[in-house]
Amino acid sequence: MEPLEQRIRYCSGHGGRRIAYAVAGAGPPLVCPAWWVSHVEHDWERPRFRGFFAALGSRHTVVRYDRVGAGLSDRERCDFTLEAELADLDAVVRHLRLERLALLAQSCGAPTGIAYAARHPDAVTHLVLCGGYVNGGALASPDMKAALMALVRASWGVGAKALADIFAPGISVEEANDLAAEQRASATAEMAARLLQLTYDLDAREDAPKVRCPTVVLHRTRDRAVPFEAGRQAAAVIPSAELVPLDGNAHIPWYGDARPTIDAVLRGRSRRRRGLCPPRRCLGDRLRAEDSSREGLEGASRPRRAARESGGGGRGRASRGRLLARSSHRRRSGARPHRTRGL
Repeated sequence: MEPLEQRIRYCSGHGGRRIAYAVAGAGPPLVCPAWWVSHVEHDWERPRFRGFFAALGSRHTVVRYDRVGAGLSDRERCDFTLEAELADLDAVVRHLRLERLALLAQSCGAPTGIAYAARHPDAVTHLVLCGGYVNGGALASPDMKAALMALVRASWGVGAKALADIFAPGISVEEANDLAAEQRASATAEMAARLLQLTYDLDAREDAPKVRCPTVVLHRTRDRAVPFEAGRQAAAVIPSAELVPLDGNAHIPWYGDARPTIDAVLRGRSRRRRGLCPPRRCLGDRLRAEDSSREGLEGASRPRRAARESGGGGRGRASRGRLLARSSHRRRSGARPHRTRGL
């Protein structure tokens, strides 16, 4: 089997900011609301990350994007609100012309996913929360939040390593250093701190009871970043949500034993196969067709450009030769050249 490849493209988001997004796989769209900091290009190069999303891409067209302020998206932003996050998610969905989609909302992407599902009931077929929460204000004490943001601002290197240990405890030193380096490459220290503040500010309590699509809440029981209780509360306030406790202490789903999370997402898809497929052609097929069409147009234009640059090719040179010969004959014979009347 050939390795799954992704396509990275751009669209315009909230306030005209540029958003980088990546598409991989085939099947019904599975859109991932942006999490804290990410980098759609560099993340894909990490084996654990790629393996996780490649497994989901075996049955879904997976769409990820960097939120404004991080990764390949515009790095400057001034609006740190849930509404801005929703506007950017909607911009990606509209740009891709997705009429129906599933959401995989992990970590701080959960409030955005919850609010989007509540406000777009005809578009969202089902919602999966992974290590998520409804109200970020309840995740830690004010002193703990302030201390963590101060550490990130004062020393992004030390802060990134501390967060890597919280997100994925028990991984090797090499993997921990790699995770910390990826975080630093994804955002500046100041932007990382402000996005961390946004993590705590996000609040979807008003939207959660309005979610109508089938919802599965996956949460590891020993998660150190977002406690299991936050997942339990999310399942309690979202109507008919199913809570699926998972063993483990890694907050990031592709660390630790990722298979139960992958299987839960794919089972949700197979149980609700009807209604997941959008009426339009599969997103992956559509993007491939657009790429082929673009390449075809570029290929067809090359001979024409070459002909223009060489003066019209052999026939053009022959025609000019005949005209020059006739002009020379007229001059020698004294004949008056033919003139075309003007208007």
